[in-house]
Amino acid sequence: MTAPSIVRGDPYPCASCGAELRPLSYAVGRFAVHSRPEQCDHCAGRVSPEDRRRAAFDAAGVPTMHALWCFAGEHGPQPDFGRDVRSHVLERLRRTRLAPDRERGAHVPRETRSAWICGPVGTGKSTLAASILRTAVMRPEGRQFETVETADGYATVRPVESGSIRSALWLSTGQLDSANLGRGSGAELVAKAKTTGLLVLDDIGEPCGPWTARTIAQIIRARYDAVGATLFTSNLDPAAAIARMVAAREGETDEEVGVNRQRLTSVIREMCGAPIVLDGEDRRAGR
Repeated sequence: MTAPSIVRGDPYPCASCGAELRPLSYAVGRFAVHSRPEQCDHCAGRVSPEDRRRAAFDAAGVPTMHALWCFAGEHGPQPDFGRDVRSHVLERLRRTRLAPDRERGAHVPRETRSAWICGPVGTGKSTLAASILRTAVMRPEGRQFETVETADGYATVRPVESGSIRSALWLSTGQLDSANLGRGSGAELVAKAKTTGLLVLDDIGEPCGPWTARTIAQIIRARYDAVGATLFTSNLDPAAAIARMVAAREGETDEEVGVNRQRLTSVIREMCGAPIVLDGEDRRAGR
């Protein structure tokens, strides 16, 4: 199948609002398509990819205090972290591990894109996680067209509406504790946490009830099995945070507690590699 040849023409204004538009011409083999709409998506009443990305970010539920930051600086201010921290983040988010591929019937390398961010109170852990989430969700698709084979064997080309737009969710230990009080809302939140494209689990290791401790463990296991992109934030390193969380579960023998702690620690280690450690003074102290 031949890759499409895409040509963007000179800009021209939207007939209604004057926003800049660009005509597109793309072709595969002997098929050619030319697109020169008179109006932009907004004026024509269409939902643009930008609108979809913004809706996905809003639906993630990032706390307002963290929602403006953007790790790449493309859709908001960059958080003030040093070059070493930024390099460390990118390195951790590009890790791979072997994971099952149902279609191929084999284990293939998959990007984990998971990280454990830890450090003292006020060092910017949640801000860093929120900025990564915003970059991942708001970044435009890398590919805007795809080739498909028609029934008669010819190749044609079609636009990709939302091929790389990700769903995302921000979830903290406190949110889960509160959700358990409502019962019904808790089940819906947990289901979304297990399947969303990118999950931030904030404040892991904070005091919580038995239901929350067990639920977080279930979410972590589901994310691990699905190779789901997950960002953890904690005041503690993974071993200490998991030990505290497992200890909050009730009705388990000492042996069961030890096995569960070891299992979860191993899963986190494979998902995230070495933790990203933030240090320094409390950033809130000077505000």
